[in-house]
Amino acid sequence: MNRKRHTRFRRLAAASTLTAVGALTTLMPVRLGAAEIQEPQPHSEAAPPRTESIEALREALAQNPDDAEQHLALARALGAAIEADAANGPRYAFEMRTALERAIELDPELVEAYHWLVGYYLNAPPIAGGSIEAAEATARRLEALDREAGQALLEHIATRRSAQPAGRE
Repeated sequence: MNRKRHTRFRRLAAASTLTAVGALTTLMPVRLGAAEIQEPQPHSEAAPPRTESIEALREALAQNPDDAEQHLALARALGAAIEADAANGPRYAFEMRTALERAIELDPELVEAYHWLVGYYLNAPPIAGGSIEAAEATARRLEALDREAGQALLEHIATRRSAQPAGRE
């Protein structure tokens, strides 16, 4: 794993717990901060369709299916498409989750993938695999790798859990 990337990620997460584990309203990961992860821009008539970049990432993965970073990039592109238009959720959610899980399988030290997967589990509806329990299990796996980042996510999950109406987990 790229230690420089991992250290930069931890520094950003520690700098602001709120931005590192901020609540999201759509199927997007826990954000690291605007300087690190660019905010997806809503699709406009002038912008090329997101499906072109998604297709390009799929083609790249077909050439190199064992590239964890490419799986993460695909998940990010799918998440951006979902955030830009919630109607894309049913179309891309399963593929997004699968890409994140595969990224972690290929590179268990890819901290950013854990954050994205926790964000997915927290924001996806149960029918798409979302669950607070899955988010917590993923955060615990991250905690074993990066104690600070894992604990920050677990605190965020506890806050989300306490804010949920009774019987809705």
